[in-house]
Amino acid sequence: MLKRKDYFKETIFNHGRVGDDLLLLNTKDYWSKDSEPFLADTTNVIFFIEGTAEISINMQDYHITSPCMVILMEGMIVSQKERSENCSFDVIVLSKQLTDSLLSDSNASSPLRNAVFADPVFPLKGHKHIVTSFRYLLENLVNEVDNTYRLEAVKHMALTLVYGFALSRNAVAQKKLSRKDSISEQFTKLVKENYKSERTVAGYADMMCLTPKYLSQVVKDCTGKSALDIIDDFTIIECKALLKSTDLTVDQISARLNFMSPSLFGKYFKRITGVSPRAYRHSVK
Repeated sequence: MLKRKDYFKETIFNHGRVGDDLLLLNTKDYWSKDSEPFLADTTNVIFFIEGTAEISINMQDYHITSPCMVILMEGMIVSQKERSENCSFDVIVLSKQLTDSLLSDSNASSPLRNAVFADPVFPLKGHKHIVTSFRYLLENLVNEVDNTYRLEAVKHMALTLVYGFALSRNAVAQKKLSRKDSISEQFTKLVKENYKSERTVAGYADMMCLTPKYLSQVVKDCTGKSALDIIDDFTIIECKALLKSTDLTVDQISARLNFMSPSLFGKYFKRITGVSPRAYRHSVK
């Protein structure tokens, strides 16, 4: 049970927000270095203005170089990592309700989701001034608390953002995946759905009617990670979440994740993390 990240519940100030629909955050309020992976519960549009950063999205590592826009949508697994000392960015957080409403009012829903899930990082080389101006206008609009129509105005600005940047990158939004990319994407999707019961490359290769050797090579070529590493990443994230956020015993967690015995679960966890499940739980409590 991955922790769901809802910034509307975690942020108590009223400045820079429109109810529980839209929230504006800065670098300090948003980024938690080396945070435990979390499941995005909102749409986050991150405008990197200066510096560099490292972030993992759906088990894929990205090196962010400013100026750049990163879009995170509900259901993505995110881990915030290192960022440079001069790293500066602004974040627009949209609730699920606002995102659904925004996309239902346009024909952008399917192309946008496809583009973002294919690659959530959108370089903005040459457009830094546009990003800065957009953020300035949006902030002023959000803070016009007496403006009855500010939410509607914000929705239209956000839609402009979608068309102006994300969907203008036709090569991403419309490209046809290569066979290798398609296989890698299907593998990651299958792992996300089945890691609690299947943790072997051979098992996934069988589901996909491929040889384990070919599947491993394709995944390595496309992601830079081995197929087994991706399986282990999903499993360990779930293990850590259960150890950190629940009162389930180690034996119960072992059973929930379908390990043959608590002893095998302990050996698996320690092999990957370097500590036992109980030691990890003690360190984070």
